[in-house]
Amino acid sequence: MERLKHITILFLLAVVLAAPAAPAKEAGVLLQEGLYAEEVDGNLDAAIKIYEQVINDGSAQRSHVAQALYRQGMCYMKKQQELQAKLVFEKLVAEYSDQTNIVNKAKPVLQELSNADPAALMPPDTLVYVELGSPGRQIETILSMLQGTPLENPLAAIGGPHAGGAAPGNIVAGFLNPNMMAEFKKIRGAGVGITGITEETPPAILVLFPGKSDALRGLIAGGLALVAKPIEPIEGMQTVEFTDGGGAAYDDTVVLLASPPAYSAGQLTWCIKQYKGIGKEPTLASSNESFTKIDKKKRQENAFTVWANVDQAYAALTKQFPEGQIPQEILHANGLADFGNIDDLIAFLTLAEDGLALEANVGFKDGYNGLAYSLFRTPKLSSAAFEAVPSEAIVLLSVALGGADSPQSQVIRQHVRNAMGLDIGGDVFVNIEQVSLFAVPSDTSAPPVPGIPPIVGSLGLALRSPNPQQTRQILTGLLTAANLITSQSADEQPEGKSGRYQFNLVNNQTIHCYADQQNKTTVLSLNPSVIEASVSALGRRQSVTAGGPLQNALSKLRPGISKLALVNVGGALRTGGALFLSDTDNLGDEARELFAKLANSCDKTTLQLRTYEEPGSLNVRAELRGLPPAGELFGPMMQLSKMISEVKEKSWAEKREAGIPASVQKASRPVVIDGSAEALWSEARQYKIANVIYSPVSSDEDFSASYKALWDAANLYLLVEVKDEALKNDSDEFYFDDAVEVFIDADNSKSSGYGDNDYQFHFGWAGANPPMGESQHSRTEGVEFAFGRAEAGYRVEIKFPWSTLGTKPAAGAKIGLDVHVNDDDDGGDRDTKLTWHGKEDNAWQNPRALGTAELAGIIGWWKLDETSGRDVADSSGNGNNGKILNGQPRWVSDGKIGGALLFDGKGDFAQVANESNFDCIAEVTVAAWIKVNSFDKEWQAIVTKGDSAWRLQRNQDQDNLEFACSGLKVPSGSPYGGLSGQKSVNDGKWHHVAGVYDGEEMVLYVDGQVDVSQPSSGPIGANNQPVYIGENSERTERFWNGLIDDVRVYNYALGQAEIEALYSEGR
Repeated sequence: MERLKHITILFLLAVVLAAPAAPAKEAGVLLQEGLYAEEVDGNLDAAIKIYEQVINDGSAQRSHVAQALYRQGMCYMKKQQELQAKLVFEKLVAEYSDQTNIVNKAKPVLQELSNADPAALMPPDTLVYVELGSPGRQIETILSMLQGTPLENPLAAIGGPHAGGAAPGNIVAGFLNPNMMAEFKKIRGAGVGITGITEETPPAILVLFPGKSDALRGLIAGGLALVAKPIEPIEGMQTVEFTDGGGAAYDDTVVLLASPPAYSAGQLTWCIKQYKGIGKEPTLASSNESFTKIDKKKRQENAFTVWANVDQAYAALTKQFPEGQIPQEILHANGLADFGNIDDLIAFLTLAEDGLALEANVGFKDGYNGLAYSLFRTPKLSSAAFEAVPSEAIVLLSVALGGADSPQSQVIRQHVRNAMGLDIGGDVFVNIEQVSLFAVPSDTSAPPVPGIPPIVGSLGLALRSPNPQQTRQILTGLLTAANLITSQSADEQPEGKSGRYQFNLVNNQTIHCYADQQNKTTVLSLNPSVIEASVSALGRRQSVTAGGPLQNALSKLRPGISKLALVNVGGALRTGGALFLSDTDNLGDEARELFAKLANSCDKTTLQLRTYEEPGSLNVRAELRGLPPAGELFGPMMQLSKMISEVKEKSWAEKREAGIPASVQKASRPVVIDGSAEALWSEARQYKIANVIYSPVSSDEDFSASYKALWDAANLYLLVEVKDEALKNDSDEFYFDDAVEVFIDADNSKSSGYGDNDYQFHFGWAGANPPMGESQHSRTEGVEFAFGRAEAGYRVEIKFPWSTLGTKPAAGAKIGLDVHVNDDDDGGDRDTKLTWHGKEDNAWQNPRALGTAELAGIIGWWKLDETSGRDVADSSGNGNNGKILNGQPRWVSDGKIGGALLFDGKGDFAQVANESNFDCIAEVTVAAWIKVNSFDKEWQAIVTKGDSAWRLQRNQDQDNLEFACSGLKVPSGSPYGGLSGQKSVNDGKWHHVAGVYDGEEMVLYVDGQVDVSQPSSGPIGANNQPVYIGENSERTERFWNGLIDDVRVYNYALGQAEIEALYSEGR
């Protein structure tokens, strides 16, 4: 088989080398060697060199040289070095036209290479142009960057195709399969040009060179056939017309699309003629002086290039308005930017396997006078100012200051004068030439500087000035005028070190300073070790310009920079990670190792932002270079992300639980206080008292507790049940023995200290005469309590009169509450303590440490039995009356229960303004009778508290309903907490609907029966939105179209029997 392969190649060589005259032996041999290296060995570089020998051989026959040129050009094509290939083919066609066979083979290739510039098919008066340079190459670069991560195979990353037809995932998977990705890599270029500005769709041309991708061309042709109709070809190109008036033309090399204005203006035809070589008119690429500043090769290498003819675009924009009627916003913007004197804007993004860069350049005309640029522009930086920045610096930000008369000086002085009443004067801008803020790695082994956040302790400020002593005087004056320093400031330090001094701030902090007259530098920091590092850098010439992680990036910057920001990513990760971990609980050694691994990988990675600011131009470049392979970063980042998410979830869950108020049910009759825990207590929710404050508890059998609460119009009732076999009462202080403490903030004001409505009650266990007291005011009038023995422990029932607590009860009212249980098993001091809410034993001195309890009941009941007017009465007794807004109220007498309100779906709804009364965080029940006239909008609202709390509404565009509570944790993971119903209510009949959340489950009822339910947890979102009946205040235009009657809102969860009872009332 191998022998046959060699015979075949020799035969091909013989055919290729056939010529009218006898071949020159040396050239023929070289061509054989070149073809062998190209086709057999696949060594394109070697083949190119061999062909070059033939091309440079003055004695070689013309046919041999032509063959060598053609083969060399094809080698460059295989290497995707199209510019070199184009030069070689151009030489072949121009100098060897007599070699017709080989020239005819080269011409189509050369035409394809020559036409792959979208800008060459754009009109010269194009206003904005965007080009994707060699998209195939960019895709290849991105995939190379992603090697070693799940994203290197996009199809695998999205999970591959799924059964079920043309779902979005399958469509995406179709485009991202390996074969299609290979086709995308063949795209040679694409560009879009906007050629004018109109009130609606602007005229625009799109040019796409799909390259040698039959699949992509087929997709485009098929897509155009689906959305457009064929018309007469233009200059032999297949042409289609869109229903909106646009058009497109295409062949095997190019696809041209024109928006309706561009198509109707004949721009598509113009592009076709340019492409065919029929038109010889100037183009954007050939004759626009501004655009031709961008090298074509550069455009093709960039991921994208954006060019805008700013002054012409602004002129076209203003022509859209009648004379004298240009909007003020546009005029104000022009006053700042002076668009008419901006020549062009050029921006581009470049991608490489080790990073990316985004650069923009704005060119100004003579006479440019933009206020914004005048304020922004600063003098050029001096590298001498970096001599005080230590070599170990990982962050450097630097800017030079303008003189006393600069626009920046005037603006800053005015702002300081307005904000602080200080006139900082021109001395600051005359004396201080350059300001450099830097950060050094955080020394986590060193003791922290008291009162200084760790990140601040890593910072230093270097001021470049001709007279550091004058700088010291200026700083002293400024800080004194601002009342920031004490009178003892600015003295030499006791050790008398030359140039060192300090400012003692009024908050007991110290600014440490060093002034170096010879180096014209002043350094300030809140951390003395940073000052010492700067002093060392100045004395030993070991600054950031001589070494360290930023030295390489600094050395590559050309002179003339005006502003600079440099960050060593590895150092920043190392320092930031250390500070983050020191401030975050529950992330241990594994997280530290992961941060260290990321930092080590990024030690040579630099983030840079710099500007060059000249009178005629502004250049800004942001660059990230030295990126390690993504595979090194992806694993640790994903692990860290997972760990941080788990910690946040745990923290969020703890805060969520702490923020949910206890629900205090309303008692159906007064509670008998006898210590027996009568059956009435079964109506109440039970809450565990489980936070351990002191010594750990060995088990629940050793010590555990819970409480229940009820209320009525006269009293607040508590039942505390404790498991504790060893009961002691032998100390002078109640909290050293077995005792229950109840903390109450009657108005839930959560003040920092105890006030008139804040109480600390205590009830001590004792056999015959258990003690009781109130530690803050000795106020116990009417308070009753009774202990009773329970299995393996005791219980205590307590009654607190509202009159003693100094507040009036109502459904929805909140009180501050915490219940503590002290435990003493062996006499003497207590062994430990349990609390319901507090994590520390500080409730006795700080009411802010208390939790919250909410009195449960019906908080809003709108019967809608009115017959006229706009008022909607609240029958709950809580005074939450509403008002009908928009439209004319239409009251009907034949509602489901008495009257009802008819909503037309065009804008009428009722509003209940007391929004805070309806922040039902822990539990909620929302119920109403409804009769649908028409489901004509998505998410039509029945009763809602905006879209970020609770709501009862239509299920999007379905005939069933949705009950939703934002903020809950639900199986779907949606933050909107939706529960979608199943039963249709769109039948023109009355239906009773109710949504219930009890802290563990959401239930949607229809006509007294469970429609759907799902497990749920967490607090319901609270907001500042009013309750709307028939609309949603946060997602407007969701008007109800039909009847609504008997709307009720409870701040607790009704059971199924209670829901059935509500339904029965209307049957």
